[in-house]
Amino acid sequence: MEGEIKNPRFLQIKEEVRKIFADVLILPEEEVGERAHFVIDLGGDSLSVIGVIAQLEEKYNIEISDEDFAKAVNVYEIAELIYKNTALSQEGEGSAAVRRITSFGEMREAKRFCRK
Repeated sequence: MEGEIKNPRFLQIKEEVRKIFADVLILPEEEVGERAHFVIDLGGDSLSVIGVIAQLEEKYNIEISDEDFAKAVNVYEIAELIYKNTALSQEGEGSAAVRRITSFGEMREAKRFCRK
């Protein structure tokens, strides 16, 4: 496809995201196409989205906003989101979409807990 990222680090992230999709959805990896819609094509639901987000945040030590995750509906788009918005990419400083977590207190779950 035109405009696809060919960087080896991006390709690695894309394969790791595919593995997480397959793990959460209990599907063989080869059935998870990089452009397959998480809900429509792969049968994901709100609970499986939580599982994917949790694994990605843990693996990459990042926090992905729910809004930005909702805009990325397949393996390719999620890998692109992670690649372009973390220090793993050489292309920039990142954005508010994905941010690196450096302590437990920075996690949204910890902040919510402390407000209670």
